[in-house]
Amino acid sequence: PGLKRKNDVDKAALSIVSGARQPSKTPLLRVSLRPTTSPAVLGPYQCGRTFIIGPNPRVRVPDDEKYLSFDEKQADLNWSLCDDGIAPEGDAYRNAPLKKLVSFAVGTLDKAKALNVNRKAFAQPTVYSTVDGALPGAKLLTANQFEKIMKKTQDYFDHASNIFVSDGALGSYGPQEIGMRAIADTSCVGLYYNNVLVKLPMRDPLQFRRPIIVYSGLKFKIFQPEAVGLQPTPFIALDPSSGHIIAAGPLPTPLVRSVVTSLAGMKLPNPTETFMLKAHTFVTPSNTTALLFGASLSALPPSVFKHLYAAHNTFWSAAGISRVFAGFTVESATFPSVKGGLVEHFEGPSLKTTYVTSEVPCKIANVIDAPASIVFFVTDTTGTVPPIAKITSAQASQLAGQVVALPSQAEAFAAKIKSASIPAYIVNSHGQTKLALETNVAIASLAKDAAPIANWGAVSPLAAKSLAASI
Repeated sequence: PGLKRKNDVDKAALSIVSGARQPSKTPLLRVSLRPTTSPAVLGPYQCGRTFIIGPNPRVRVPDDEKYLSFDEKQADLNWSLCDDGIAPEGDAYRNAPLKKLVSFAVGTLDKAKALNVNRKAFAQPTVYSTVDGALPGAKLLTANQFEKIMKKTQDYFDHASNIFVSDGALGSYGPQEIGMRAIADTSCVGLYYNNVLVKLPMRDPLQFRRPIIVYSGLKFKIFQPEAVGLQPTPFIALDPSSGHIIAAGPLPTPLVRSVVTSLAGMKLPNPTETFMLKAHTFVTPSNTTALLFGASLSALPPSVFKHLYAAHNTFWSAAGISRVFAGFTVESATFPSVKGGLVEHFEGPSLKTTYVTSEVPCKIANVIDAPASIVFFVTDTTGTVPPIAKITSAQASQLAGQVVALPSQAEAFAAKIKSASIPAYIVNSHGQTKLALETNVAIASLAKDAAPIANWGAVSPLAAKSLAASI
């Protein structure tokens, strides 16, 4: 009571902090200072302030030059980052436009106005998780180890010259929407998330709900990583309970996406009503929907991408089909880039490839009709799987376990396929993918006159194995 100026509020906060150092095992304490004087006196500071106090107080007393050099919205963004454990000393940018991101990027714009960057892939990255079995092949971390790594990550971002924040969602349909924040130390990583996250109406950053937070430090390295249970390589670590992902170093784009997808499945608001599928969704010229399972985007001809509605993963609920991601990534050095996209050229002893990331071109609605056809792309070099064949709903249901992102949904999804009686096809993508799609412009009718498959008993295990390996 009686604090009349913004500086008085800051000094009061500092005095509280200076006397609040506790033993290392004491939990963090959150203190809110609410001014009791007239809002007219405090102006833009009338909302009050929140400080986090703990063993190593993650507190900075803001000054006008560092924190409020933009406007009041910039201050709100910085305070929201404090809620994420980061007290930024530099500038922070939220959902920055292409022009702003390019101005900070170490890269070049191509003729299509996509940002091209070169990355050195120094070593094979390592994947970690605090929950056994949450990620295939992940090494196990204890909660205490993850907490130590997180503290080092937050300290790194505290001192970053610039922070690029991407706020958006996984899921284009409201009831399935999962809020996500990506915090990056470089603008090119920020551009990636701006392409793949579903855009939302600009909300107050302090009120933005974000069950998933990704701390993506392209330049972030941990000194003596063995001390916190890490190998000396780029890494990505997941803690499902907090919804936090730490991505450190130059990581292949598909790896980051797969970890985000796994966490999104755990955070799905209504998993009993919504299937999360490992599928690309296309909308045909006749406005019907087709699900493609097991198809590699890199193997598809660029001409069909104008029909692409959802890439990599798809939500299927009673309302219809909706996107998980707003963008897609193709592993190809020749795929045409588009304005606002990102082209990453990786080169190193463990990886030499190019990833092209762009927004999906077909944005007709946030949710579209249920599929009119289902296509399974499998790779078989033995000649057992025919080039194109029609399969029954019962046969298609046997492959359900290989195409759901959540294993717990396999049985229910198999029942849905069986009961829906949706036309289903199987395509041997060994040398046939481009041929099949180029000669069937209407993607949903890949094989109107395809003969029923005669040797399903031999084809089924090959198809299941191929689908499991394709994702």
